[in-house]
Amino acid sequence: MALAGQIIKYIIDKQSDDFFTKKITEFKGTCFASNSDHEIYGELGIVNEFKYLTFTIMGPLKVHVHHGCKLYFESANETVEIESDSLEIQTDYSKKLQLGMTAFDIDLTVELENTLRNENISSIKIVINKTTLLFECNKANMIEILNTVIEHDETEMGNENMDPFGL
Repeated sequence: MALAGQIIKYIIDKQSDDFFTKKITEFKGTCFASNSDHEIYGELGIVNEFKYLTFTIMGPLKVHVHHGCKLYFESANETVEIESDSLEIQTDYSKKLQLGMTAFDIDLTVELENTLRNENISSIKIVINKTTLLFECNKANMIEILNTVIEHDETEMGNENMDPFGL
């Protein structure tokens, strides 16, 4: 029976790795910050006039946390600290590529948007669990993200009516 369990585990792991490999290789986005090992991609979303930024970190990072992360946007004039809106953050990791995709959201308040647009953000520090990542920011790409809105309706955000018959 142990051999059957190992075979099943191998098949599941292989399918999972194939899925994550495809997801990572087909990912498209605008990179607005990077370091020697990782890149951060961003997307501005709006639901019912509520703005948020989705961050996707591509790189060897592997995490699974249930308490979110902290971000620090640093400029010559100030450092703005933000906590992620996403509490559960998990990396989709491809063993084949030795690369992971870690996504989370932050609320884009008016104050934060003004800071990102008007300050010269030089670096972004992200603290996830016991890992600290420091990135150089590309201001032009950040502005491009802030100017490109992806509108979602509530059903795309997981708030759909739970009635399976649509009644």
